[in-house]
Amino acid sequence: MSISKSFVQFENDDSYMKHLLDLIVNSLEQSSQDMKTEEMVELGEGFETVTRPWALVFLKDSELLKTELLKRVDENDNEGERKWLDLIQVCRIDTIHQIRAILCALHMKMDDSESPRHQQRSILDWMKYEKDGQPPSLIVVADLLDFLVHEEKQQNSAAVVDPALRYMTINYNELSQSLANLVESSIFESTAGKTYWENNLGIKSTLSTELVISDKAFLPPLKANDYRDRFQQVVIEKLHGILTFYLDSLYVL
Repeated sequence: MSISKSFVQFENDDSYMKHLLDLIVNSLEQSSQDMKTEEMVELGEGFETVTRPWALVFLKDSELLKTELLKRVDENDNEGERKWLDLIQVCRIDTIHQIRAILCALHMKMDDSESPRHQQRSILDWMKYEKDGQPPSLIVVADLLDFLVHEEKQQNSAAVVDPALRYMTINYNELSQSLANLVESSIFESTAGKTYWENNLGIKSTLSTELVISDKAFLPPLKANDYRDRFQQVVIEKLHGILTFYLDSLYVL
C-alpha cells in the first residue's frame, strides 16, 4: 500500500477491503482523539458517545465492504472497534454523477416535513436524526478512477484493449472536475462542522472533514519501466499530476 496525503493505492487482492476498512476505522479513532479537548472532556462520556465522528463511503460494489463489515462485527463483541463500524455509512453508486448529486444534497438543509423521523431511509435522514446534522469527519471514494473510464473508447481502440490500460481512457478534464467537486465538498463540510460545534457548544473546533480517494492497483506507479512506452508514461504522469495538484496542493482546510 502506498499513500500520499489523500490518495491511497492498494494491491488488487482479497485484502483490499480489509485494508480500506482499517484505514477508515483508524481515521475515525484519530478524529475522536482530536476532539478530546479540555472543554469536550468536561461534558462527559455521554456527550462523547453521541458526537463520535462518522464516515461516508462511496463505492460501486457495496457487497464487498458489507461482507467485511459483517465479518468484523461478528468478530468483535466488545465496544472497541464495533462502535466505529456502526458509524460507517456506505453509499453504493454507479456513476460519478451520483456522487456529485449526494454531495450537493449534503449541502442542503432538509425540512422535517420532507422525511419524518419514522420514515427515515437514507444517509441524509441518518445524518439528520441520528447525528443531529453533524457532518462526516471522513469522505471516502473507493476506486474513483474506475468511475471515469470511458468503456466505449476501450472497445473502439486497439491501443487500449488490454484491461491493464483502462486508465488510458480517462478524460483529464473529467478527473479535474470530479476532484474539484470532492475537494470543495470536503472544505464545505469542514466549515459546516466548525459552525456546528460553535453553534451547539459555543467552542471553536479544529476538526475537519478528511477526503480519501482509494485506488485498487488501477493507476500504475510513476516510476517508468521497460514494459511501458513513452505515451503511456506521459498519461500516467499527467494523471498523477492532476491527483497531486488537487489533493495535496488545493486540499488546504
